[in-house]
Amino acid sequence: MKSHTIAIAALPLAGISALALMLTAQESPKIVEPPSLPLAEVRELDPNELVRYLDQQLTLHCNVCHSMEMIEQQKLTLPQWKAEVVKMVGWGATLPKDYEDVLAEHLHKKFLPDHTPALPRIEPALALKESHQADQAPVSGSERDAPATAALFTSQCANCHGPKGAGNEIGPRLTGKPSLTRPDQFDDLVVDGRGRMPAFGKTLKSDELNALRRWLLGRTMTWAGGD
Repeated sequence: MKSHTIAIAALPLAGISALALMLTAQESPKIVEPPSLPLAEVRELDPNELVRYLDQQLTLHCNVCHSMEMIEQQKLTLPQWKAEVVKMVGWGATLPKDYEDVLAEHLHKKFLPDHTPALPRIEPALALKESHQADQAPVSGSERDAPATAALFTSQCANCHGPKGAGNEIGPRLTGKPSLTRPDQFDDLVVDGRGRMPAFGKTLKSDELNALRRWLLGRTMTWAGGD
C-alpha cells in the first residue's frame, strides 16, 4: 500500500486526473431499463401495439424470475391473475404499481384457463427415430424411492424446481417432460445448461444424471412401475 501511495503522490496533477478518468471508465456500466409509458398512454395504444408493449413488460419485470412456460401453466382466472400480480409487486417486482390491472388483463387474455399450448408438429421420420432412442422401461420402486437420488435432487435441483420437481416460483416443472424419456436430450440439457439454468457438466456424473432422470420419470404416473 505504501509504494502505491508514494507513486500516486509523485504524479503531477494532470497525471492524477488521467488516472481518475481511467478508473472511472473501468467501472461496470449500470443497466438502465427502458422507461414505462404512463398508464393513460398504455390504454390508448393500438391493440396490436398494446400486446407487444405488455409482452415487453412481461419480459422485463416477470421473466427475470419466472419462465414463460411456468407462467403459461398457471391457467388462472382474471381475479386470480390480479391477485397474483399484486402479490408479485408487493414482493418487490419492478412492474409499475398502476400497471397491475392492465398486466393482469393481458395475462388472462394471453393464457386463458382453457388454453392448451399448441404442440409442435413432429415429422414421421423424426418420430420414428426418437421412438428408438426413447427410454420406455417402467420406473421401478427402488429407482423412484432411492434416498441417494432424492438427496441429490434436493441438493442440486430442488431450490429452483421444487422438492418433487413440480416447479416453484423460480423454475419450471420437470416432471412429465418428454425429455425424461430421451436420455441424450436430458443429458445435453443438464450438462450444458440452457437460458438461466446453469450447466452441471462438472458437477454431476453420468450415472447420477441417469438416476435423476429416472427419479423424475417415476413421478409421472404413466411411467411408474414396481419391483
